[in-house]
Amino acid sequence: MAKQCKLIFVLCGLLLLTLAGCQDKADVLTRSWKIQDLRYTKKIPDVMKPTIQQNIDALKKSYVISYSPDGTFSAQSNQHVIHGTWKLNYNSTKITATADGTASKDFKILELTASSYSFVANEDGQEVIFVMVPAN
Repeated sequence: MAKQCKLIFVLCGLLLLTLAGCQDKADVLTRSWKIQDLRYTKKIPDVMKPTIQQNIDALKKSYVISYSPDGTFSAQSNQHVIHGTWKLNYNSTKITATADGTASKDFKILELTASSYSFVANEDGQEVIFVMVPAN
């Protein structure tokens, strides 16, 4: 009987740990984020590297995305602002974003903590990893 109780206790503990790992991380996401780095998953031709690096540097200086608890977001780069809605899936591994007037787009979340948020976006057939840090 004591062995069965220990087994049940261990199984319940594992279940709780599993459920905790699947919790919604919306409260972690709801803040403003800026770009720390952009990483391309495919090799960039040498001739394109300087131009792409200039674009990345410009985005690092100007791009901020803010997620609100009400499921809305705003993204700003220089003077351009985009508004829309966002939603995490059940285990916070995917975010679906819909900018005003556009179709929904899914992004795979690689990491989401209070100090780091990274996701994969598909830009013109190229996968790009956005590495974000809190903006303030």
